[in-house]
Amino acid sequence: MGTMTFADLRRSLWRYKYVLIITVVLFGAAATGGAMLRPPEYEVRSSVLMRFDSNYYAKNPISEGWEGDPVRVELANAVSTELSLLGSQSVLRATLRSMGGKEAWKASEPANEYREWLADHVKPVLANFKEFLPQPIAAQLNQPKEETEDQVLSLVRERVSIKMAEGTSVATVEMHHSNRDFAVRFVNTLLAEYLAFRSTLFPDIPVNKLAEQAADANGRLLTAETELAQMKNKLGIVDLDAERSALLSGKARLQMPDPERTTNRVELRQVQNQRNQQLKLVEKRLAELTQADAAIMPLKLAVEQAKGDADRANRAYQRARLSADANIDQSIRVVDPATSTDKPVGLSILASALLGGLAGLALSIGLAALDAFRRAGRRRQEQSYGNISEYAWFRPTTVLALPQFLEPNARSIQSETDRATS
Repeated sequence: MGTMTFADLRRSLWRYKYVLIITVVLFGAAATGGAMLRPPEYEVRSSVLMRFDSNYYAKNPISEGWEGDPVRVELANAVSTELSLLGSQSVLRATLRSMGGKEAWKASEPANEYREWLADHVKPVLANFKEFLPQPIAAQLNQPKEETEDQVLSLVRERVSIKMAEGTSVATVEMHHSNRDFAVRFVNTLLAEYLAFRSTLFPDIPVNKLAEQAADANGRLLTAETELAQMKNKLGIVDLDAERSALLSGKARLQMPDPERTTNRVELRQVQNQRNQQLKLVEKRLAELTQADAAIMPLKLAVEQAKGDADRANRAYQRARLSADANIDQSIRVVDPATSTDKPVGLSILASALLGGLAGLALSIGLAALDAFRRAGRRRQEQSYGNISEYAWFRPTTVLALPQFLEPNARSIQSETDRATS
């Protein structure tokens, strides 16, 4: 037989049984140590109801003039905007500072006796050999680097997750932390800071307040238009642009040559004098219109500004009135305050040890399979010569270089090879 069989794998496993046992024990011990050094984490969860108000209404001429239900943008865009605000750097930074800053975050981690034991016993030993250690590790032993606020915010972002339940308007805020009391207070503070930050971006103005603002804007527009009309009457102007256009057209005609020109010099002189007088009157009136335009320009600008303010105020009032008539909730509310689980989440120490042992077992079986495959290949190569005794010098005595107490002697390997090839 030239291929690896289950018997070959079984013999390899038995041959390296001590390696298998030691690997399983080492991997299980490493996983157990890692689980003991890692403090248990609790899950804190809170939910927020998101009902989108007039801040997300489409603002275009069609929807602004429509008297039906307000047109909204796509719900996905609104959800993404709110979730981005909830997990933004500004909100997280304000929450961290409200909780006491990076010092409070560092102090919230509970004490771990295993970590303290390592710090008390292992760190001094490593300090004695710091000249043999790499420079970064030696510098860390001499003076640990203090974390900045941005680094702490990165840790906070890793522990906080914000997601939207599919098909609902409820967002869930989750946080994993070893100190569940601190995590509960942190999530509640996060929601409070988010609502405060959102109110600065989207101020919630009552309908009656918007009605007062619209009435005030309309009053300012009426006052500006009245002042402009009074100034035009005072200057004797009805339509300045139309009058200027007519004067410019008349001036152009007066400057053109007369097609019915006569040869009589007296008549020519009289016609030319009349045209010159008319041109002087036209130019004088154009100068008066220019001065009048300069005088009423501030009033015209004031009217345009008042029109824009009144238009925005009226549209805001109409949107708020439609929302109130349709009984649309214009607020984002916390449905469930932050609560913590009673039991830690994640793997227990026993489960970690079992997974570590299984990983070591899988590694050992893989190495044994590799050894069995190489031995089967060697056996196939020996069989291809036909006479094993003639080419006995080619057969290696070992496949994996292991210590003598783990690797069987060469004689047992030789006998097994002879039995397999007979």
